[in-house]
Amino acid sequence: MMKRRVIIYLSLALLVASLTVFAQGFFVIKSDNTKLMARPQGKSITTLSEGTEVKVIESSGKWSKVQIEGWVLTDSIVDLTASKEEPIIKKDKPANKEDNSTANKIKNEETKAKKTEVTNSSFIYDKIKLTRSFGYTRVQGEITNYSGIYLKEAKFKITLYDSNNELIGTGYSRIKKLSANETRSFATSIDCDPTQVKNYRIEFQK
Repeated sequence: MMKRRVIIYLSLALLVASLTVFAQGFFVIKSDNTKLMARPQGKSITTLSEGTEVKVIESSGKWSKVQIEGWVLTDSIVDLTASKEEPIIKKDKPANKEDNSTANKIKNEETKAKKTEVTNSSFIYDKIKLTRSFGYTRVQGEITNYSGIYLKEAKFKITLYDSNNELIGTGYSRIKKLSANETRSFATSIDCDPTQVKNYRIEFQK
């Protein structure tokens, strides 16, 4: 009878020991994307990959409180106590003086453009070429802005005429951010027979 009690006591002792080991043992995560919760049924903090080693420090029903040990770069962490006393404030990078100068120049030119009337005579059209392109007439060349002001967008109308000075095609070309005295290339394709084109006209559209 005494021997049987001793065996029972030893069995219980082993069981308690095994439960203690489980409660505070090291385990590995057995599946990818396992959610680490702030508390049971709580908000997910992060996900753990398969094979991640964790330490179980407490168990309650189907939940286990785990602890993860590892190393991170010191620069990647922040002291929560210090952050409460001295909040981290992200300051914008001071603007470059040259950038400010350019921005102010464009702003001044835009203001001037509102006060100054721009006409077709404010532009010089040069190096105009008319070529055939897949059944279309391709018109290309250069436009120089002599209006003395910055244009956020300049629209030009290209009209083509035949030998009888009859209109045979019309196209448009837009140039954005055209500064004063700046020369820019342009090109447009117009649906008409290139062999019939004898004359053209380029006009600034207000």
